Amino acid sequence: LTKSIDLSNINNFVIGKSGTTSLMGYLDGNNCSIRNLNISGTTAGLGLFCALSAGGTISNLSVYGTVVGKTYTGGIAGRNLGTIINCHNFANVSHSGGNGAGGIAGGNTGSIINCYNYGEIKTTDKKEKIGGITGLGETNSKIENCINYGSVTGYINAGGIVGENQSKAIHVQNCINFGTISGNQRIGGIVANTASLIEKCINNGDVETSTTDAYSGGIAGVISGTATLKTCINNGKISSTGRYVGGIAGANATKATPTIDGCTNNEIVISTSNGVGGILGGTLTGNVTIINNTNNAEISGNDKVGGIIGLLSNGTYSDNTNNGLVKSSSKESYDEIGSDTRA
Repeated sequence: LTKSIDLSNINNFVIGKSGTTSLMGYLDGNNCSIRNLNISGTTAGLGLFCALSAGGTISNLSVYGTVVGKTYTGGIAGRNLGTIINCHNFANVSHSGGNGAGGIAGGNTGSIINCYNYGEIKTTDKKEKIGGITGLGETNSKIENCINYGSVTGYINAGGIVGENQSKAIHVQNCINFGTISGNQRIGGIVANTASLIEKCINNGDVETSTTDAYSGGIAGVISGTATLKTCINNGKISSTGRYVGGIAGANATKATPTIDGCTNNEIVISTSNGVGGILGGTLTGNVTIINNTNNAEISGNDKVGGIIGLLSNGTYSDNTNNGLVKSSSKESYDEIGSDTRA
């Protein structure tokens, strides 16, 4: 682009159409902006671009406005299979069903690098994935050096950077969230539900959940498969009325074998229910490895409350440090593990 573009007099301006790739080449926004983007529809792939193909690149572009859609809804692109780099989204993105809504792209199978979201991301659908950067991380996708400043509000699978990572072949690295992330279940400061590597990420936003089975955490809500959370930091308050709430992660998924390694929680974790921990709320079936982690904040809950983990029913635990006061319905302590039921 050679100058910014105002779309005030044009509604539903989308480059491309559902079922096709809309950009197969290279667009350099040259630090220009698209302003007053106003999109509302129900077809798959809504955003400034319907979809970016593999090999395509969008760079140095900002978008302002409103995008309302269903399957694959994003500020820059509905779905990204290429590379989006150095782009900023200021548009509010609303979602009412179907796979993925995010500030940069609704779904991501490519790379999103050095991108920021400032828009509000929300959904009225009770089972879908939304995130500050992308709602759905698909196979072989990468998100690096991205920041979310916008609030993310959903029901299930809402994350500050990614809603859900579906595959272990996904890498989220050096990302930061400042927005408040809220919902009912599987809510995370960086990612809501992940089976992949989350490395060197920081959450500074509050994480709020309000249902019986919360599965919420400062970095991840649920860790699935062989997920690894490595050298991540939580600085946001984690509050809930439900169980399985942690400063780093809420719980592992059934039969999962994830690892939490070298992570730090620096802010209060509080729930009125059970399974509350400074690092991990609790383990379900599977085998969890929890090593070299530190909690520096107060942890408060009803029962099964620990400075590092609330409920440890299986897995490997070593070299963790708790520096925070632990409060449960029955006592105050500095215990690392609330309840250890390993055989």
